Amino acid sequence: MPGGTILQSKKAIAALTILGAFASASHGQTEDELIAARLQVFDKTMAVLRDNHYLKGRYDALAADIERVRVDISNGRQDFFEAVDALAQSFDSRTSFSKIVFKKRKRDANALGFAALGLITQKTGARLLVDRVFFNTSGFGAGLKHGDAIVSIDGKSVTEMNTAGIDEAVCNDFADFTQIGIARGKGKAVIQHDLECNYDTEHAVEMRVINDKIGYIKIDSFVEFVDFDVQEAIQTMRKTHPGVKSYILDLRDNTGGQALAAQSLVDLFVDSGDVSMIKKIRDDSGNVYNTPGDHAQAAPLVVLVNHDSWSAAELAPMALQYHRRAKIVGTITGGKGTSQRTFSIFPNRLRSFLPGGALTITESVITMPDGNSHQLKGVIPDVQVLSNLLPAKAPREADMKLAIPNPMGGALTPAEKARTETCEVHADFKGAAVYGHDGKIDPILTCGVMVLRNQTQAKAAAFVPR
Repeated sequence: MPGGTILQSKKAIAALTILGAFASASHGQTEDELIAARLQVFDKTMAVLRDNHYLKGRYDALAADIERVRVDISNGRQDFFEAVDALAQSFDSRTSFSKIVFKKRKRDANALGFAALGLITQKTGARLLVDRVFFNTSGFGAGLKHGDAIVSIDGKSVTEMNTAGIDEAVCNDFADFTQIGIARGKGKAVIQHDLECNYDTEHAVEMRVINDKIGYIKIDSFVEFVDFDVQEAIQTMRKTHPGVKSYILDLRDNTGGQALAAQSLVDLFVDSGDVSMIKKIRDDSGNVYNTPGDHAQAAPLVVLVNHDSWSAAELAPMALQYHRRAKIVGTITGGKGTSQRTFSIFPNRLRSFLPGGALTITESVITMPDGNSHQLKGVIPDVQVLSNLLPAKAPREADMKLAIPNPMGGALTPAEKARTETCEVHADFKGAAVYGHDGKIDPILTCGVMVLRNQTQAKAAAFVPR
């Protein structure tokens, strides 16, 4: 099921991974010592769940199961990590427990290879092609584009390399630069680009201009500093295309990321110091505020969503919708309105034979200032797209067996019920369609462009702030 933990950072995971090395450093413990270490981790894990899980009464409701599993662990009758994980998942579907595994490596594996150049590639037959290029990366700076053929890496032909060889050759954990040979179009000329490997900052923003008038920005995930990339993308489009007067933010197929990054994105477009969203943790709550300043200068804004927009990628459009700053176009989102936090848990004896455990726990539900949450029901678009090119059915948070309930019950609000506008773009569409990289009609993007084209004023009623 999609929808990532929205409060868990890669740095936290890296820290857990490193600590795991100490937890598995020693050997030679007796069976009694190992069981004692398991019980220590188990008791600490249950204490964290008791004190921090969003559903306050859930621990007491599972007291008998908790005691049964503890007895089984003390008697060595269960696989420890599987047993604790199964128990954790009985709190809710997003809570889990896993072994911390130490892997000796210099850098985060997610930042190696073509990702360190800001590229996503694809194999088409024997050819290796550039599929996507992220903004503010060395690949973007070199002017690489979708469809460019990668013919060589550091002077060696890719036809002489298998997939493993390519992965090893590109930004392989030690190189500062990788030389990529690019052939474009039907020309046979190969241009060599020395691209810098960026291992430290993850970029997730793509940008382009549609019809010289609409600035299009796609966000793959809500990573740290994504708002800076979006802000710079807007500034870049203003300079290179003065005719850009409106924007599309594409959050489709974005499974989430950091809640703070989603809030920072909202803050770019909402010129108000009002409350943007509220984080509800058990009996407590905390307000998250916007700061003054609209970096799009009140230009019309459309946000695209679909069934694969989850978590932080639902918080952003819902907040923009709440503040009447954007029109949301697409299909109903996945419906994950909870946030998780990861705890590292170890035995009292740090150099125990037992590895530590990573407990990911649901600790809060995020709502709008009026109390409305998209948990289970998803974000309801202002303009719902109907198309035979879209999936008829998709997984949803509501399908999960032990999903956290919506704090307001999950019924549609009057405002959500009033969102009855639709846009139909089917395979036989005869209008001015927008096409994706695959050469097929993109029905949701087409509808987003149509919404902006039909808008005759810089500020339509839909964009009047609260």
